[in-house]
Parts: sequence; structure tokens; C-alpha cells
Amino acid sequence: MPINKPDYEFLLKLDSWSQKNACLIICGLDPDKYRSIRFTVKDHKTNIETYPELINPYKLHQIFTSVHFYKYREHRGHPAAYLNECVQKKWPIPEELWQLAKEAYANQFPELFGSKADETKIEQVKSKEEEYLSKTLGAVVMAYVFKNKSPRLGSVKSINIFQVTEDILQFLEDHNLKIYGLGKSSIQRRIAESLRTIQRDIHLVPDDQE
Repeated sequence: MPINKPDYEFLLKLDSWSQKNACLIICGLDPDKYRSIRFTVKDHKTNIETYPELINPYKLHQIFTSVHFYKYREHRGHPAAYLNECVQKKWPIPEELWQLAKEAYANQFPELFGSKADETKIEQVKSKEEEYLSKTLGAVVMAYVFKNKSPRLGSVKSINIFQVTEDILQFLEDHNLKIYGLGKSSIQRRIAESLRTIQRDIHLVPDDQE
């Protein structure tokens, strides 16, 4: 165990953490190693110069100082309250700490520990949707190239992304259409990404079968 790593199992047995200790623990530092440190504006520069690892705890302390912890009523100062604020603010929590806290508090604070799990599910769904859309774009581009069978577009196996992009832009201009927020380089990048995505999952048509 690293010398500065907190004993998460022990610390989670405590009914409350001080704001300073919460910042240290959540940033992966053992609060016992920093008993003489004060998180004040006056001591900030000196402490950071001596202990550069305190940069993130100081930042987290600023966040916690801005939070009205009274909303937790009788649970103010409880480890779960600090962890929940980190989830809400998208501040990283050590995986070991989160798993142990979840085991310790999930039944006591289901409303606090549901958010991270829900957020993970949302991100997974979002990732799948983005991959689906990327594959759809790739399939459309490949179908366009296959249908036109034009040397300037390349083959289905090696598509000329630059020329496909030029065709799209020309089509939009001819029909007085716009793609909001997408320029030439952005369209090229998205097409390239979509083709890489779809090529992982399908076999491309060989040149001699086009």
C-alpha cells in the first residue's frame, strides 16, 4: 500500500468527515499525513510548494466550500454527502473508495448512490447510440460509393473521403441546404470515423465484385 494511501475501509466506518479530511480522502491521500496542514487562503501557496500533491485537494475544498451541505440535514459531514457532491460535480472518485462506500451505504442512502450507477448506464446507452449512428453514416457513404461506381470516389474498399465530402458539400450548395456546425474538415473526420467503425464489423466488397 502506498504510504499516503488512505485506509478507506476504516475511514468509511466513521460517522463524519471534516471537510479537509474529505478532500484528502477523496483525492487518494491519507489525512493522518497532513494533520498540520490547514486549507486556508493564507497557507495555500506555502502548502502547495511543500506538498504539490495537495493541488487537487485544495480545488476540491473550494468546491465543497461553495456547497450548502445543510440540505443533507442530519447527514451533514457524512462521507456519503461528500461523495454524492463529487458525483454531482463530476469530480473523480477512486474506484476502490466508491465500491467500498457503495457496499457500506447503499441501503442507508439509496438516493445518493443511485446516481453514479444511473450515470454509467446513460453513458453506455449514449456510447451505443453514437456507434450506431456512426455505422449508419458509414453504411450510407459506402452505399453511395457503390451505387455511383465513380473512380473519383474510389472503391467501396478504399473510399476517397475528400471527394465524398466534396460531393456532399456540392449537393448541399445545389439545394441551398446547410449542415449547422459542420464544416468540410468536420464532415471528413466524421466520415473517416464512421468508416473505421463499420469496417470493424463487416466484410467489405472486394474490388472484383463491385
